[in-house]
Amino acid sequence: MESANRWRPFCCERCRMADLGDWLSEGNRIPALEDDPSMELPDDAGFPVNDPMQQ
Repeated sequence: MESANRWRPFCCERCRMADLGDWLSEGNRIPALEDDPSMELPDDAGFPVNDPMQQ
Protein backbone atom coordinates (compact mmCIF):
# COMPACT_ATOMS: atom_id res chain seq x y z
CA MET A 1 0.00 0.00 0.00
CA GLU A 2 1.51 3.28 -1.06
CA SER A 3 1.01 6.37 1.10
CA ALA A 4 -0.65 9.43 -0.38
CA ASN A 5 2.10 11.53 1.23
CA ARG A 6 5.44 10.70 -0.37
CA TRP A 7 7.33 12.55 2.42
CA ARG A 8 5.75 10.50 5.19
CA PRO A 9 6.24 10.73 8.17
CA PHE A 10 6.94 14.37 7.31
CA CYS A 11 4.49 16.79 5.75
CA CYS A 12 6.85 17.87 2.96
CA GLU A 13 10.42 17.64 1.67
CA ARG A 14 11.38 20.86 3.49
CA CYS A 15 10.45 19.34 6.86
CA ARG A 16 12.21 16.09 5.98
CA MET A 17 15.39 17.97 5.10
CA ALA A 18 15.16 20.13 8.24
CA ASP A 19 14.92 16.98 10.37
CA LEU A 20 17.86 15.38 8.55
CA GLY A 21 19.88 18.56 9.12
CA ASP A 22 19.11 18.42 12.84
CA TRP A 23 20.42 14.84 13.02
CA LEU A 24 23.54 15.60 10.98
CA SER A 25 24.40 18.67 13.06
CA GLU A 26 23.79 16.64 16.23
CA GLY A 27 20.85 18.84 17.19
CA ASN A 28 18.91 15.61 17.74
CA ARG A 29 20.51 12.88 19.81
CA ILE A 30 19.52 9.52 21.22
CA PRO A 31 20.46 9.51 24.90
CA ALA A 32 23.12 7.01 25.89
CA LEU A 33 22.71 4.63 28.76
CA GLU A 34 24.70 5.33 31.89
CA ASP A 35 28.05 3.56 32.07
CA ASP A 36 27.63 -0.04 33.15
CA PRO A 37 30.94 -1.54 34.34
CA SER A 38 29.67 -5.04 33.57
CA MET A 39 29.57 -4.12 29.85
CA GLU A 40 33.26 -3.16 29.64
CA LEU A 41 35.73 -5.47 27.94
CA PRO A 42 38.77 -6.62 29.88
CA ASP A 43 42.14 -5.15 28.84
CA ASP A 44 43.21 -8.56 27.52
CA ALA A 45 40.13 -9.04 25.30
CA GLY A 46 42.33 -10.22 22.44
CA PHE A 47 41.83 -7.30 20.08
CA PRO A 48 44.86 -6.23 18.01
CA VAL A 49 46.56 -3.01 19.02
CA ASN A 50 46.77 -0.52 16.17
CA ASP A 51 49.49 1.63 17.66
CA PRO A 52 51.95 2.78 14.95
CA MET A 53 54.51 3.63 17.64
CA GLN A 54 54.81 -0.06 18.57
CA GLN A 55 55.59 -1.22 15.02
